[in-house]
Amino acid sequence: MLRIDPVEINATRAPVPVDRSHVRRTARTALQALGRPRHVVSMALVDDRMIRDLNRRYLGENRPTDVLAFPMEVKDAPTLPAPLLGEVVVSVETAQRQAREHGHSLREELDLLVIHGLLHLVGYDDQDPIEARLMHDREMEILGRIYACPVPSLRVAPARLSQEARRRKRRA
Repeated sequence: MLRIDPVEINATRAPVPVDRSHVRRTARTALQALGRPRHVVSMALVDDRMIRDLNRRYLGENRPTDVLAFPMEVKDAPTLPAPLLGEVVVSVETAQRQAREHGHSLREELDLLVIHGLLHLVGYDDQDPIEARLMHDREMEILGRIYACPVPSLRVAPARLSQEARRRKRRA
């Protein structure tokens, strides 16, 4: 019987080599934790230029970002082996910068961003500070399935959350 991996990864635009098998394991772990182990997810690991273009085209923001999520849950697609959940696009360039700024590895930052994107696909939102806290608590719970003890710098600091909230208010 042909086994098809539910996590498809395209890393042709990643500016540095990325361990796709680790990213795939992280995504599978998150899908399992979210009760969606049999769903198909497409992932793209890109550079800042590509994510800025997508951010501008789909969200009207002319700047790079760390992760974008495009939910497109399709349950009955005859060409797919399982229901399609959506696509997560991660800027490896931004992930590198954020990892350096926060003092952890690129691998850990990518884990955080993959999980964050998958949470968006299943309906989590970080626009409201209370919902953002719930989302980030869930990220930490899933990271705890990957790392015995996630490094403290992976935790989203209130200052980081409030900076993002201020940016969103200015745009509104």
